[in-house]
Amino acid sequence: MLTRARSQLIYALIVAFLWSLVFMFNEAVFAGAQLNVVANLIFLPAMIRPLAVLLFGGAGVAGLFLGAIITFPVSPLTLPALIAVSAASSVPAWLALNLLRKRPSLTSQLSGELAGLQLSTILQIAILTAALSATSHYFAFWYTPQTTHSFEQLAAMFIGDALGSMLMLWFISIVLRGLKGRGSSA
Repeated sequence: MLTRARSQLIYALIVAFLWSLVFMFNEAVFAGAQLNVVANLIFLPAMIRPLAVLLFGGAGVAGLFLGAIITFPVSPLTLPALIAVSAASSVPAWLALNLLRKRPSLTSQLSGELAGLQLSTILQIAILTAALSATSHYFAFWYTPQTTHSFEQLAAMFIGDALGSMLMLWFISIVLRGLKGRGSSA
């Protein structure tokens, strides 16, 4: 039991670290695509959300929550605002994947074997996760007086999350498929 708890903690810390790393990369490379301090039209860290949940389950959600606490670009925040924004960055991916897993045609693809993801499944993951995440952030920003919560921002977050998630998941799936093909031909 202690070993399992330790491995879950390590997974959560890895996810938080990767989130922070990709977040900083995105801020540097796609600064021109920012609508405002909390909405970017290309948001590569969005890919970490479904990926973390697919690979690590609840530990992935915890890592996303921690990563959001570390990287949220507005301070100071009240505790309820920080919890609301961090939950909006972590829980929607878990919810989206659980909803998609209820579809029998997707169950085998969403088992954690990323090389088996088809483009149509990647699109469904990206769109549903982006929609739930953007909507969750929209409502969470009501608790954050330092941020805006306009429909323009909601649309920008949806587009940024969907594009970032779709591009990165597709790329990872292609790379893993290539590596899997190489391994079976050797």
